[in-house]
Amino acid sequence: MVSNSRCACTGTLISRRHVLTAGHCVSNGSGSFLSLGLSFVHPYNGAEIDNGPRHIWGYGYDKVYVVNGWHTSRNRNYDYAVVRLRPDCEGRYPGDRYGWMSFGYADGFFDGISTKWNWNLAGYPGDKTRLGRSLPWMWQHFGGTNQVESLGIRHLLDTRAGQSGSALYRFVKNERTIYGIHHGWSGAAGDTATSTSYNFATRITKARYLQICGWINEDRASKVC
Repeated sequence: MVSNSRCACTGTLISRRHVLTAGHCVSNGSGSFLSLGLSFVHPYNGAEIDNGPRHIWGYGYDKVYVVNGWHTSRNRNYDYAVVRLRPDCEGRYPGDRYGWMSFGYADGFFDGISTKWNWNLAGYPGDKTRLGRSLPWMWQHFGGTNQVESLGIRHLLDTRAGQSGSALYRFVKNERTIYGIHHGWSGAAGDTATSTSYNFATRITKARYLQICGWINEDRASKVC
């Protein structure tokens, strides 16, 4: 994802054309949408960047979904959004080429998210460019849970600017399933906490799962839930 011609955020495909990301990647939290220039970039490793050739597929967008809890109130508990992409010049969506990830929720008393859960996160840290080149380079992280909140997850994965909007996921029956959207570190947009011992992700609850499904299902051809 590219905002204002620079790598600013990370997003994750959750259908053939829908990208799940952080609300602050698309809205300033004061009622205005950011000026976006969105591009989907296939996650290359260092060797692929070095050796090329490298094909970057860019996509426009036709709709942005964000909730008022972020859009007008700048509350980190509501820092999530979905962007609906247009097809590329060949009439294909990014999910047609690369697939997409599942998303879900775990709100149950006995089977809900706990501090014993470990997480995975993949994104584009702004301080990691390949050999000084301004090329997106995906990094993956693994770590535990600090605290579980009703609308958020405090996690222990080390991240940097550029990874906002990354999916916080774990494997469920060998399938990557997203349970949260990375907001950032203490002191990031909308965060008034003073502790620096954790990062924060906005949690996908049952209500949010159904809401996101509704956004996706507006395009019947992209229905996944």
